[in-house]
Amino acid sequence: MVQDACMRLQQMDVPIEQIAFSLGFKDPGYFNRFFKKHVGIPPGAYRRRMKTQRGGGTSSYAAWP
Repeated sequence: MVQDACMRLQQMDVPIEQIAFSLGFKDPGYFNRFFKKHVGIPPGAYRRRMKTQRGGGTSSYAAWP
């Protein structure tokens, strides 16, 4: 389940709450605690870290200044 959560956080640009619900968590706070217990950082921090390791920002032209 942790691997699936990591994959979804890296590949999907949806709110973390939606990922939590899709994984079967009824409470996003419980998902945050579960994820932090197993990975060591909260899911939001994990997503930001993975984005910076992949080369930063979004690939959307809408994100351009």
